[in-house]
Amino acid sequence: MKILVVDDEPIFLELIKKYLGAMGYNDIHTVPSAIKALETIGKSQRSFDCCLLDIRMPDIDGVELCRMIRSLPGYGAVPIVMITSMTDKSYIDHAFQAGANDYVTKPIDTTELSARMGMVKALVAERANAGRLTKELEETSFGGHGSFKFEDSLPLEDAGDTVLLSSLENYLLRLGNIRLLGSAAVAFHVQNADLIYDQTDLLEFADIMCEVALAIKECLIGVNHLLAYVGSGDFCCIQPRTGYFDTSEFQIAVNDKVAQRLGALEWMNVALPALKVGNPCSNGLVSFNDPTDLIYKSIHDARKQPGKILGSRNSHLERSLNVG
Repeated sequence: MKILVVDDEPIFLELIKKYLGAMGYNDIHTVPSAIKALETIGKSQRSFDCCLLDIRMPDIDGVELCRMIRSLPGYGAVPIVMITSMTDKSYIDHAFQAGANDYVTKPIDTTELSARMGMVKALVAERANAGRLTKELEETSFGGHGSFKFEDSLPLEDAGDTVLLSSLENYLLRLGNIRLLGSAAVAFHVQNADLIYDQTDLLEFADIMCEVALAIKECLIGVNHLLAYVGSGDFCCIQPRTGYFDTSEFQIAVNDKVAQRLGALEWMNVALPALKVGNPCSNGLVSFNDPTDLIYKSIHDARKQPGKILGSRNSHLERSLNVG
């Protein structure tokens, strides 16, 4: 695995290189700044498989560097782990919103670092799968979906800072139930997604879900949030827990945005996505549930909201929705 480590502290770079080497990672490249990191990436003949970025650096900090790396060709799904001595939720939120997949804290604990690198390995495998899906998006002829299933999650790289489902799950796991007390999950269910899936090929379906994601994000302007496409026409958003959220008003607003973006679909004999919006879901003060259960709890709530049901399809995901 080819790893890039960026930190402005030379001693730390030597230390983490030693730790990673002891874990069997030997192709490690270290640089002291964001500028050097971008230069190294630009000159590299083969893409890096993973980037570890210190958050606090002069000039360009790690969060901004993360955002810049994500914009580079071929780096949309490369695992990025932030290095930080700051575990305040706001810093972690900004890092994940910029495209980070995980974080490790200073001073480095080798057990934690090993666990985070285990996560990176899983993401590298997922990236290979996402590469397969991207290739299918480019090659699948009209009417086909390749190996992609309706229940599968989609990497919506063209939908702003929408995150992968695995990153959203990891974000919840890393925060844990206590720090999640200030957050809520809101789900959006495209109730006729199965019909749209049947009417389109893989590329068209992905484009439509991307436009739906952008419509949702337009309605969330000014709200700190993380949004992921879960599969089966379901989106989940993690946002601050507030005292007031009008589900009905939000549902009208997001469907209006969808109509503005995708109104031409009706001329193509493709159904216009119709969304249901769930109520904000959160964990109680004392919760022993897996933090990721919050995703499926919110989806369950969105699916049971009133709306014009245009079709549904049983899937393995629905068996995961029996949460709380």
